[in-house]
Amino acid sequence: MDEEKDAPLDRSYQVDWLLVGLIRNVAQRERDDNIPASDKHIDIILTIGGMLVAGELVSSTRWINEMRYDTDSETSDDLNDQPNEAASSESANPRSESERRFIHLREAKFYLGGTVIPGEGDGFLWRGKVSSVDGFTSGTLVTRNSSTRVELKNVRINVR
Repeated sequence: MDEEKDAPLDRSYQVDWLLVGLIRNVAQRERDDNIPASDKHIDIILTIGGMLVAGELVSSTRWINEMRYDTDSETSDDLNDQPNEAASSESANPRSESERRFIHLREAKFYLGGTVIPGEGDGFLWRGKVSSVDGFTSGTLVTRNSSTRVELKNVRINVR
């Protein structure tokens, strides 16, 4: 009996190649000076364990830079002392798809049942494991008067 064939499938390491392609696409867009800043992110809605997470998909470089800006000076110094994952993951020779382990959102909000977190105002910076994403779509979630509706944009994305 072939033990490798009969071993249970470990789903924690499976990632969606299309989602990884979107992450790579956003990193490429952010390096392109010909693309306006407003078009460098992708509005995305993720399904993770029965919860929706909606926000703007951004590169790890942008996420880390915004995290440095948003945190106090001591935490920001700690971020500066860490190896620059952003530089290695989005260099001219990008890592293989299986090595892209995290997804980065800005203006993120959680939607669980009828609850939106944060309830009012802007969202927050969020980082999660790509392997934890159950599904996704491009678009935004809009909350008005205790109801949530999905607004899907017609998005064209070149995935390489």
